[in-house]
Amino acid sequence: MKIARLMCLLVSIAAVVPGQKKPDEKKLDVQVLELKAKQSQRQLALDGRVRVVAPRSIRGLTIFFDFLANDGMVLATEKTKVDEELLAPGAESSIHADTDILPRAVGVRLRAADFRQRELAVGNAGPFTIE
Repeated sequence: MKIARLMCLLVSIAAVVPGQKKPDEKKLDVQVLELKAKQSQRQLALDGRVRVVAPRSIRGLTIFFDFLANDGMVLATEKTKVDEELLAPGAESSIHADTDILPRAVGVRLRAADFRQRELAVGNAGPFTIE
């Protein structure tokens, strides 16, 4: 009987204690709102908007564009800094980059870093299709 009571007590305690977050659940720092990748002549124009969704400001936001082949392999990487030096939580910024066309590139995926080159978690990072 004592064992049954002990088991009931343990089950009730386990139900009250909140569950822990999974270690792979990472909070986002930057959210990609939109990105268009258009080819024209010999250039590829990348235009989009990002929003800071982190609870803190981000200084020196740099966006990295990973150009992907059909099999998902990264062919090349380009980077651009946003115009604003400091982005507050909730702030949006436009991003723009021009680069030479990579013949095998069919998509682009985004990454981000701050002024210390610390990798930031990016939501809606792609891949985006190159038009």
